This record gives sequence, C-alpha cells and structure tokens, in this order.
Amino acid sequence: MKYVAVLAALGLGSAVLLVNSDAFAQGRQGGGFMERLKAADTNADGMLSRQEAASLPHIAKHFDEIDANHDNFVTFEELRAYGQAHRGRHGGHGGKGLRALDKDGDGRISREEAAAAPRLAQHFDAIDADKDGFLTKDELKAAHRAMHQAHWAKIDTNGDGKVSLDEAKANAPRLAQHFDQVDTNHDGFVTQEEMKAAFAAHHGKRGHGQQ
Repeated sequence: MKYVAVLAALGLGSAVLLVNSDAFAQGRQGGGFMERLKAADTNADGMLSRQEAASLPHIAKHFDEIDANHDNFVTFEELRAYGQAHRGRHGGHGGKGLRALDKDGDGRISREEAAAAPRLAQHFDAIDADKDGFLTKDELKAAHRAMHQAHWAKIDTNGDGKVSLDEAKANAPRLAQHFDQVDTNHDGFVTQEEMKAAFAAHHGKRGHGQQ
C-alpha cells in the first residue's frame, strides 16, 4: 500500500500516460500538451476532475465521453482509450508509446531513453521497481495498476473492495448517476470488475461505431 500511496502522491498517472497514450501528446501540440496535462492535474493524483479539465477545452468538451466509468474523473487510462479510439478513426499511427522511446529495441527503457519523456524521467526511480536502471513493460503496467488502485481507494472509502451507492454519491457523482447500469448483478454494490466491464463496454461500443 505504501507503493500505491507514493505513486498517487507523485501523480504517476501522468508519467504512465506519457508512455501509453501518445494520441494526445503527439496529436495535440506535442510535449506542450503534456505540460498542460500536468498543470491541469493540480492535486497531482493522476486523474482530472471536471473542474481541473476546464483548463483543457478539448478534454472538457468531451469529458463525458472520455469518463467511461462515470465516476466524474478522467483517468489516464480513459484518456489513452479515448485517444486510441480517435487515432483509429482518424487514421493515426498506433504501436508507439514504449516502442517510440525504446530506441535500441531491447524491450526496456533506459534512463537515457526516458530523458525524451520528461515526466517519465522525473518518476523513473519510482517506476524502476528492481532498481536495475531500466523500465520494463511489466514495471510500467505495475505503476499503472497502482495508480488505479489509488483511484479506487478514493471512492471505496471503507475499504471493503466494493462501492456502495452512498460512497458513489459522496465521491463519484457520475458513477452514482449510472450506478444501476454499472452494477450489473444488481446487488447494490459496484466492484472493480464491474467498473472494468463498464469501461470496456463503453469503449468497445464506441470503437465499433467508428469503424
């Protein structure tokens, strides 16, 4: 849990986004847009509230589309999924991210390679779990998962592994609004699995509609 807390405090979602979501960074003003994302995430929790997104007109305009699980926050995974969907629709180039930084093609990102992505470089040591001087795909995934666990902990305030309607109303108004849709087994609680399913269904539906 300490690892999760450290990642949340660092706003590590922004660093992971830099590797996993080039749709915004490369399609919209390059590194300048990444700096605007960093600036917009004023509490450095790795996600954007509707209020924080107001400083980014494109994200603010499409906030409800991007916020797939309706928890009233845009996470960097949601930004990545939205960016990928639009990249596909507009004929953009996929397959970048880690490969774009991995200049020598060894499947790892060295500290020197990470220098091309300032936010990633800034949090290099926090992500490099085995302290070997390289970031692997697994380490990046682990950091991404930790960011999501920190996000979940903000909603699941009693730590029972599920979100009640009262918790959703208090911490995630949009999730509360769509609670019955996300709560597929109608037991009065939303689990992480149900949140993931809602996220996948939302973006899967959008993807098919854009083919």
